Amino acid sequence: MKYYELMFIVNGELSKELATEELEKFKSLVEEMKGSIVKVDEWGLKRFAYPINKKNTGYYFIAYLNADYQLVKEIERKFKINENIFRYLFVVLGDEQPKESKEPVESTES
Repeated sequence: MKYYELMFIVNGELSKELATEELEKFKSLVEEMKGSIVKVDEWGLKRFAYPINKKNTGYYFIAYLNADYQLVKEIERKFKINENIFRYLFVVLGDEQPKESKEPVESTES
C-alpha cells in the first residue's frame, strides 16, 4: 500500500453540515475497503478563480491516506458519479508516511 494525498472540492452551495457529510462518506469508504486515513485538513469555503459547474465557491478538503490501487479507483468512481464533488486530485506520495501538511495560502481578496 502507498500513501496518497487527495484534494477534493465539494459544492459550496451546500450547508457546512452537508459538506462534512460528504467527507464522512469518503472516510467510511476508506475504512470499509481496509485503507487508513492519516490526516484530514478542512480548508473551508473558498471562492474559485473561475466558475466550476456554474458555481463560484466550494469547500476544500485535503486528505492523506494509506491505500491500495483498488481503493483509489473506487474513490475515483464514487467521486465521478457524485454531483456534489466538483473536482478531485490524487497525488502519489510513495511508501513513506507524509510529513506535516502545508497550511492554505491566505487569499488577498479585497
